[in-house]
Amino acid sequence: MKVHELVGMSGAVPPALDSPLTGDKLAEIRDLYDQVYAPGLEKFFETEWYTKPQGVSALLANTAINEMLAGFLQSMAKTDANDVAGMQYSANLEFRVVWDLASLVYSSEYKVNIGEQLPPADDGSEARNRVAVFEALLSGSSNFGISSLSFCASKTSQAWT
Repeated sequence: MKVHELVGMSGAVPPALDSPLTGDKLAEIRDLYDQVYAPGLEKFFETEWYTKPQGVSALLANTAINEMLAGFLQSMAKTDANDVAGMQYSANLEFRVVWDLASLVYSSEYKVNIGEQLPPADDGSEARNRVAVFEALLSGSSNFGISSLSFCASKTSQAWT
């Protein structure tokens, strides 16, 4: 089962937007991304891709994710902190938000980084590989062969020593 299928099991879908995305709403989404989600994703995946131009461009180019983030913000604004069901819905929706933002890196070219040197901290292919390995660990399946996972693991262990 893929991670997007796990995310969908909760049944939490973004609410319909009250109004179309405006410049102000997009600025609010970008601010949330810059201050909360991008730094967290970068720390988790040990990359700088999400806050560099390629990560920000991937966010800005993805209308579906921007609409989902707008729906998430709209939902949070309407949910009372004492509303248990509303807070559970928001938490499930945020799981979808985080995974979709993490998946932005799949817009980067797939390649295996070979060589003695580690790729730059903002390398899109390296970030994509890290998200793919994490997805494989969560879901128990992958879009690439086990030799690729072994190669990624050996490169990661080299970086840690």
